[in-house]
This record gives sequence, structure tokens and C-alpha cells, in this order.
Amino acid sequence: MRILILGAGKMGSFFTDILSFQHETAVFDVNPHQLRFVYNTYRFTTLEEIKEFEPELVINAVTVKYTLDAFRKILPVLPKDCIISDIASVKTGLKKFYEESGFRYVSSHPMFGPTFASLSNLSSENAIIISEGDHLGKIFFKDLYQTLRLNIFEYTFDEHDETVAYSLSIPFVSTFVFAAVMKHQEAPGTTFKKHMAIAKGLLSEDDYLLQEILFNPRTPGQVTNIRTELKKGALFLSEGEVCTQLGYAYKGMVRQFYFKNKKELTEHFASEDNIFICIESFLRQRPANLLVEALENTVLYGIPHDPLLALCAEDYEIEVMYRRLLENSLILSQRKADFLRFETANERYARLLKEHPEIVQRAPLSHIASYLLMTPETLSRVRANMQL
Repeated sequence: MRILILGAGKMGSFFTDILSFQHETAVFDVNPHQLRFVYNTYRFTTLEEIKEFEPELVINAVTVKYTLDAFRKILPVLPKDCIISDIASVKTGLKKFYEESGFRYVSSHPMFGPTFASLSNLSSENAIIISEGDHLGKIFFKDLYQTLRLNIFEYTFDEHDETVAYSLSIPFVSTFVFAAVMKHQEAPGTTFKKHMAIAKGLLSEDDYLLQEILFNPRTPGQVTNIRTELKKGALFLSEGEVCTQLGYAYKGMVRQFYFKNKKELTEHFASEDNIFICIESFLRQRPANLLVEALENTVLYGIPHDPLLALCAEDYEIEVMYRRLLENSLILSQRKADFLRFETANERYARLLKEHPEIVQRAPLSHIASYLLMTPETLSRVRANMQL
């Protein structure tokens, strides 16, 4: 069978390895560098290559954030008799998409990841096959998972998301509760060490693990301790308060700003899937000069300062992740300082429009003007000139 796998990440590589010896496989990834780590398979980066390959089965192994986008990208070049499938951990929106796609489909979810599971012995691991879908497609995945000695369960789309909401959110929340109360142990006990191993694994697993949990609308309110909902205009951080959380914008948009000569100057914007932090206040745990305001009705998640540093002290990989977040924040600040110093008003606005169109589309012009260090009148002239 000719099988196309979308995404050369951990699970995409895993499926390539187990299928490439008995099937003709190809891996498609928009990032050519990812394809360096897959073997015994064709490596595709263009739709034309997919069209020539004429796959009989597509396995969508991209992260849940891009599952539907990846399908929409390749559907026009697939043969009409091709079966499309996914292994997403959250099935939100997939049933409707499949039914409207015009293709036969099958959906499954291997309930393990490369971080914790022993891929050479999966007999204690589980897989879910969605009962709705193509009969032959379900047989294929049932045979595959039986070959891997997985325990197989068959659920509807709704039953799957209810089950996964519980099984993902409980470990996630317990990990953050553990992190929130954790102190360094000179002589840790067995239970402490086991839970510490779980915390390390979850927090270093995948950049989109948090999103995979939060994208499930059935996830109960078990993350309320780190979740904040803000109405438009509400403050997440006030002037003089200590920034105690590294913020993650799940929905909506916020801006960081400060007062100078009784005027508001915008320092930074953050919208969906972006991290924001008041660096000096967070690092030194001192009162902040910056304020954080919701520009829309917004949902935020905050990683508390003390638990995060405690985990960094215990685990090198988490420390590296944290350091990279700080490095990215500092680089963004430096880049902004550079373009404010060296670029014209037209160039600054053009850069913002190219790199962050969501800001131009959603933020008030007065805030955009202050972010670019120009008056609203200058910004209006710049915008008018670009439309000529």
C-alpha cells in the first residue's frame, strides 16, 4: 500500500519506521530539516510530489494545532479513493470535517508518546479506534495496533474526547499542583522521585502539549489554578505589582505598556499561542513598571515563577527550555530596539504588517502607533501612503 504520512515529528517518524518495511511510504513536511530524521521512505516537501505518489492512505501525524490545516492543504491533490486518517489526541472538529470532505476516513489515537513509552514493548499501552469511519480503514489500524501488541478500544468521537479530557488533564493538573508545592529534597523518597520524573516528562514532552490539552472543549475545569479569563480592558498585571507568572495567551490578545509623561506607550503585543513576560519583574520578583491589559476578551494561562525555577533546578532539559524562552524574549526586545533606531516610519510599519499582521488587524491604531514610536497622525499618513 502507498501510505503518505503528514509530519516528520516524533509520531510521524514512529509510524514511518513501523510501516516502511511492508509498505511504500512517503513523509510530507513543510520543514525540510525535519525530514533529515526519517529513513527508508520518500521525503516530500511539495504538493506535486504527493500528487505523483498517488497515496492510498494518508496518516495525519502533525500536531493537533495544524491537523485540519494539513488536511485542507493536501486534499486537492489526493486520489478520490484515498482513505484519510489522523492520530490526533483531540478530535474536535474532525468528525464534521471528515463528513464534508468527500473522502473515506478513519480516526485513531495511539495513547502513548515517545517520551514515556518503551517503543520496543507496547503491550501495556492502549490505542483508540473511532467507531465512525471507513470499515477497511479501521481494519488496517486494528491489524497495525495488534501487531504492536497494543490494547485496542473502540469509541465514538464524543466518547474519545470525554475519555482523553480526563486522562490528559488529570496528569497535567497534578503535575502543576506538585510543582506548585514542591521544595528541593536532599533525600527524596521513591514517590517523590517518581512524580518528579512525570513532571519532567510532561513539561519537556512537546511544545504543543499544553495546546493539545486545552483544545479539548471537554477538558473540565481542572486547570483553573493557572487559567485567567479577562474581559476587554481588564488588567492582568497592574503597575507596581510583581510579575509572578510567565504568561501564555490561549485566546485573545494582550498588550504590555507603561506610562511616560502621562502617556501610554505600548511595549509588546501577545496573541494566541504566544508567551509574554515582564522580564525584570519576573526574574527579580520586584514590582513591575509594565502593565498587561486585555485588548479583547482573553484567556490566559500562567506558569508560576517559583515552581518553574524549582523544576529548572531539578532538571537540565526544563532549564534549557526556560532559558530559550528568556532568550527569545530578549531577542525580540533587541530587534524592536534596533528597528526603532534604524528604520523609517514606513519601514517600521511595513515590518509589523509582514511579521505580525494579526496586530495590525486587531489592535487599536493608537496602541500600534505608540508601539512603533510614532504619533497616530504619522501612522495614518504611513497607512495612506502604502495604500496608494
